[in-house]
This record gives sequence, C-alpha cells and structure tokens, in this order.
Amino acid sequence: MPIDWVCPLFPNVAVMWLVTILAVVWSMAWKG
Repeated sequence: MPIDWVCPLFPNVAVMWLVTILAVVWSMAWKG
C-alpha cells in the first residue's frame, strides 16, 4: 500500500477508507 503517497494527499479519504474496511470486517465477524 502506498501509504506515504496516500496520506499526504488524501488523509480524509484514507481515513474514511480505513474506517469503512474496518466496519465491514467487524460487521462480518459479528454476524458470523
């Protein structure tokens, strides 16, 4: 992952993407 390239240019997008992925994974794990 080009974190060094993504973070400086799109910090908000990177955070939103990370939160979305975590939410999906957590939802899937919680539902079984």
